[in-house]
Amino acid sequence: MKSYQITEWSHELFQLQVNPNGLYIDATMGNGYDTLFLCELAGESGKVLAFDVQEKAIMCTTKLLKEHNVENRAKLYLDSHENMDEYAEAGSVDGIYFNFGYLPGGDHNLATKADTSVKAIEKGLELLKKGGVMASSYVGGLSGAFIPVSEDQGMIDAVNAGALTLEKLEAMTCVCSVGLDMIAIPGDTKASTIAGIIADESAIGMVNQKTTAVRLIPVIGKGVGEVVEFGGLLGYAPIMPVNQFSCDAFVQRGGRIPAPIHSFKN
Repeated sequence: MKSYQITEWSHELFQLQVNPNGLYIDATMGNGYDTLFLCELAGESGKVLAFDVQEKAIMCTTKLLKEHNVENRAKLYLDSHENMDEYAEAGSVDGIYFNFGYLPGGDHNLATKADTSVKAIEKGLELLKKGGVMASSYVGGLSGAFIPVSEDQGMIDAVNAGALTLEKLEAMTCVCSVGLDMIAIPGDTKASTIAGIIADESAIGMVNQKTTAVRLIPVIGKGVGEVVEFGGLLGYAPIMPVNQFSCDAFVQRGGRIPAPIHSFKN
């Protein structure tokens, strides 16, 4: 089975949704690989606008586009993506692509910032055509992100090596992730056990003031150590063990866990 990188998934999904031969924006140029992807999508009749605040990014991207003979399809700007509205008209853009973080191989202190990135997203939404697409291949490590076990080869390898457990993934929710995603568990796992896991994640979200979610998949007929194939971009996953202590008494108590509240901090 082919192992996908996150950028490959994102490119494939973006390409399926966006109109070809259009106007696209690479909001975070970097080393130019997303710009190249958009240039290939643009074809001879389309156009790409690419932004970065580092001269090294301009140099790397220019070199890459020339190597692939598509440099005439893109305009590269040494400017922040928060100023993209100065280069395109509202409702004119077919797709906008972000890759938040730092320039690979560059200065890690020069990374995308929350304030300018939020402004860029807001302006990008104004630039998009009706039915246009905005996407990101990376959102800055695990912060605020679902980590789908079945869709990440590193996660799969860690599970198989015994380095990653359900308890560890729950602990990660306390710090940097927002829940449990695409985790295969034995098909005979009790409903009360699953309810207890969901309650744990809900409580973590409430205490940490963030939205959390759970996507566990009981695989009927399979047990710990076996593998389930989901197919396509959903990948495959080893069946992970679940704590065997009963949650029955806790779940039967009922009650509600309040949603996280953010407005009080404004």
